Amino acid sequence: MMTRMNLFLIFLACQMVVISSRRSINCKITNQTRAVRALNKFNEERLPILIGKALATWNYRTNMNNITLKKKIDAEILDAEYAAKAYRRMLLYDTKKFPEMMRREIKLIMDVGYAAQTDKTKFKQLKNVIATIEKSFTEALECYRDEECEKKRGYNAIFNNEYLNDLNNWKIFRDSTGKKIKQFYPEYVKLSNEALAILGHSDTGAYWRSHYDIDNFEAEVKRLLEEILPFYKQLHTYLRRKLVREFGADKFPRSGHVPAHLLGDLTGICYTDTYGIFIPYKNTSKLDVTNELKKQNFSVRKMFQTAEDFFKSLNMPELPKGFWINSMLEHPTDGRTPSCQPWSPEMYKKDDVRISQCTRQNHDDFIMIHHEMGHAMYYLSYQHLPLMFRAGANPGFHEAIGDTIALSVETAEYLKNVGLLKASKTYNDMTDINFLMAKAVNDFSMMPYMYLIDQWRWDVFRGDVKPNDYNKHYWDLSCKYFGVSPPERRSDSDFDIASMFHMLANVPVIRYFVSRIMQFQFQKALCKVANHKGPLHHCNIYGKKAAGRRLREMMELGSSKPWPEAMYKLTGQRNMDAGPLLEYYQPLYEFLKKENKDEDLIGWEEHCPDSLV
Repeated sequence: MMTRMNLFLIFLACQMVVISSRRSINCKITNQTRAVRALNKFNEERLPILIGKALATWNYRTNMNNITLKKKIDAEILDAEYAAKAYRRMLLYDTKKFPEMMRREIKLIMDVGYAAQTDKTKFKQLKNVIATIEKSFTEALECYRDEECEKKRGYNAIFNNEYLNDLNNWKIFRDSTGKKIKQFYPEYVKLSNEALAILGHSDTGAYWRSHYDIDNFEAEVKRLLEEILPFYKQLHTYLRRKLVREFGADKFPRSGHVPAHLLGDLTGICYTDTYGIFIPYKNTSKLDVTNELKKQNFSVRKMFQTAEDFFKSLNMPELPKGFWINSMLEHPTDGRTPSCQPWSPEMYKKDDVRISQCTRQNHDDFIMIHHEMGHAMYYLSYQHLPLMFRAGANPGFHEAIGDTIALSVETAEYLKNVGLLKASKTYNDMTDINFLMAKAVNDFSMMPYMYLIDQWRWDVFRGDVKPNDYNKHYWDLSCKYFGVSPPERRSDSDFDIASMFHMLANVPVIRYFVSRIMQFQFQKALCKVANHKGPLHHCNIYGKKAAGRRLREMMELGSSKPWPEAMYKLTGQRNMDAGPLLEYYQPLYEFLKKENKDEDLIGWEEHCPDSLV
């Protein structure tokens, strides 16, 4: 039997050009039985490595210090070394005549990401710069408004302080994130591009987009953005008018843009109704159960148990006992500094699912629990598959699953079912508009921002934007697509895009844009299976086992099929479609058009204002 070294030497020899015939000899391995053995060996050998890496990452994210960081990076290097070896082994196979599933598994094994960087020094530099950037951001949050950095707050605590229209706070936060982090970002871009070029990608952005199996993915998401922009411009116009009334026209440029520090959100990602001025009908009941959660003393554990019951009502499995032991459901009290960004990771070990969340008794966290548990249920659904198929059908699927469940959880019907809304309360069209407005402000309004963040990164990765223009390009995109402008003159030394966690954690955010499109496609299909009658925003699939079965069938595929096939399994569609999203918000869209009928400017001018007021 030939050794692996002999096979590799033969492969190299077979790639030599035969001068006399001017042709390459192709003697790659075509034996399927040998390929099956190689795949089985890969799954057997890599599984414990992935488990170790997942555990090291979990330990770091729940206890951020230099020791856990080193262990995390060491585990990543170990996995990268094995992935690189597996990549080279799979190069030996000619897969043209292999069954489709085998071809797909081998293709995914060869998609090794940064592990393609075989230069250990450069790989470690890349991992260190990513970790340094993420750690700098977390420390800035922990120390915000706390000169002695007592490290007693979690990630979400900052976002729920009374952050009103304080330009000074806006500037301080960006000085403590962007200005400190900008020095590292060009190095990250260079090292990242170098690693992924080894796989044949022109740059990191091209590699990220490749996971959507669409040649024109960049154009496709722009098409979807343009479909939803008319609705967003109506929403933006309404919100701007409310802010103008609150703070005075002298605070706003004539271009129609909203100054970033007035969004009510520390990071500038989305509008939040911090001021209580956006909800149209003040004296109408709203679907917010924060007070009821506190009144009924809903413990954090009970909040999670309630979410688990939702999934069980769809005939999905009970959470493994280890979930309650291993998860971090509240901010730790033992002095650890965690990343409180809600998170449910793939742990790879059978029945090991976890959630890390610094949960508080409020409406938003109650909804978020259901979202994160959607990730956990997805992991459980496809854990029977080979390693490379244990992922969402595309990067947006995982987010879309959780968000789809949240659409039902947010309905009055469901909240009544779990006793958090009084059954005797009546809800009318005004309640609907209040609900849809709150959801649009907190969720839909983020979509243009998600688009522009990754458009900025794609432009930077391919070299269209140099470091001196980082900040200008960010604000150009924000002014063009988001309708939000800088509140003061910003310089080349600023790096305001670095106020967003996902951007600095090296997480592509276009997945959230995509997921917000797909979740409404998923919801519409599930509501049809559940025989729902009425507006889409009233649909609640709690207890609808037929809908749960259809959802589970799609989830069980993991990434074993191209995502259009997985989507077709549930929706009967193979393309992303903004139609269901617009249908969901249609009552609000009609309301906004009536409210804005006397406005001279719907939306904003394309370029940033020359003068800020």
